[in-house]
Formats: sequence, structure tokens, C-alpha cells
Amino acid sequence: MSQLHDLTAGEQVAALEAGDLSSVELTAHYLDRIDRHDERLRCFITVVAEEATEAARLSDEARARGEV
Repeated sequence: MSQLHDLTAGEQVAALEAGDLSSVELTAHYLDRIDRHDERLRCFITVVAEEATEAARLSDEARARGEV
């Protein structure tokens, strides 16, 4: 698989639906990129990593129950 950020949104959704990727993994990937690059880019005012990770976890649970 390419770097996750190199995939289109559609490809990311397909990987989630296929079970090749979890929402938690995808969220962690982007949070890591924010940590590594935002000091230079200054794109974000507020990053709520814990809330984003929890929302991703809940999404993964809903997907596992067939709700998504």
C-alpha cells in the first residue's frame, strides 16, 4: 500500500470498507503528519487528538457491527 496520505479519499474509504485499514490507523497517520509538519506549516489552530482518536474508535466499532 502507498503512504496513506497518497491515497485518494475514495481509496481510503475502499481500504476501510475492505478491512485493510481501520479508522484509528488512518486517524493516527494524519495526527502524526500534523505533529511532524504543522510547526512549519501552521495550518491548525487546535488539534484535538484524543477526541479524534475516540471518534475513530467508535467508527470502527460501528463498522464492525455493520452499521456503517
